[in-house]
Amino acid sequence: MPTGDALATLIPVERGTYITMPMKLLRHFPAFKDEGEVIASFGQAHLVKYLDGKYELRGDSKEDRLAAKEWISLFCHDVVVTER
Repeated sequence: MPTGDALATLIPVERGTYITMPMKLLRHFPAFKDEGEVIASFGQAHLVKYLDGKYELRGDSKEDRLAAKEWISLFCHDVVVTER
């Protein structure tokens, strides 16, 4: 982790990468967390896209996940999905 000025704070950008921001500016730019955008829903399963271009399939029901995977294979065949 880089060392910075005593009046600056470290903000994580991605795993292992940080930027520094002066404390005066920090109150104008609150911490940003990419929570993703729901692209499609299948019952309790949700296909979520993040700003970095990654996709994630969230949900509990096995049937809903299967329906989502089938839809993805038909309409978004170039998408690589991680599951949570």
